Amino acid sequence: MEFLIVFLIGTGVVVSLLIVCAWVFLGWFETQYHKTVQVCIGLNTNWKVGLIILVPIFFRPIRTFLEKAKKLWGAEAQESGEQSPGKGKYTP
Repeated sequence: MEFLIVFLIGTGVVVSLLIVCAWVFLGWFETQYHKTVQVCIGLNTNWKVGLIILVPIFFRPIRTFLEKAKKLWGAEAQESGEQSPGKGKYTP
């Protein structure tokens, strides 16, 4: 279920980007300059909203991917019983 939700949201983001790109390149404004200014102002004011939406949505899948990649490449932490050199008990 989680994969389906993430997939649908990701698909929605991609479709939205395609629509915006078509809107920019097809010129639905009066002049090219006006179009470019409006797009730049929109991107400048609304990039934080996209970041706020995308980070929580994709945090868990990215984290699980990184954990699996970490295990695959052998970068796991040491066993709890083992101690690395120089890390003994603290003695004041």
